[in-house]
Amino acid sequence: DARRWYERYGISVNVNVSAMQLRRPDFVATVLQALADAELPGRALVLEITETALLATGQQEIEQVIAYLHELREHGVRIAIDDFGTGYSSLAYLQHLPVDVVKIDGAFTAYESGSDTASRQRNALTRAIIGLCESMDLPAVAEKVETSEQEEFLRDMRCPLGQGYLFSKPVPASALDSLLDGESGRSGQVAGLLAG
Repeated sequence: DARRWYERYGISVNVNVSAMQLRRPDFVATVLQALADAELPGRALVLEITETALLATGQQEIEQVIAYLHELREHGVRIAIDDFGTGYSSLAYLQHLPVDVVKIDGAFTAYESGSDTASRQRNALTRAIIGLCESMDLPAVAEKVETSEQEEFLRDMRCPLGQGYLFSKPVPASALDSLLDGESGRSGQVAGLLAG
């Protein structure tokens, strides 16, 4: 399925990686073998890693993880930090890890109208995260976009991409082709494009 989607639509598949997988000595070989088995180039894969999966017990362990990610990037695989903003060291990870995409946690993308302090602070943090990503030339993806008000808010913030129920609820692989082949503009909706 992934090969067909990549060849026909240029779509890459995002795969979540657990902390246990990330620390296995055969992690890089396993990922590269899966790509070879599927006859996919590295560019067709984005590995999503949460900040908690990156927490290491020591410097040597985190250096090994960084080496794995660099090696995979040499093969075209892209790396996304998932749920960005929820951990205590997100900024440090952006500075030190080979990152290609930042997925902003839904806690920051939930637009709240109103002038109360909590709403203003959340909106300010969202603006700051998107601005940080923009200044580092990292595409930002807003997670959990569920309403047109959220979409408008994120467009105004110049967030280029989003994912969530507003664009599509999860569908089985067998139904994705019909969504992508649907009427004009529908594939952009499924991909969750906010910009443009």
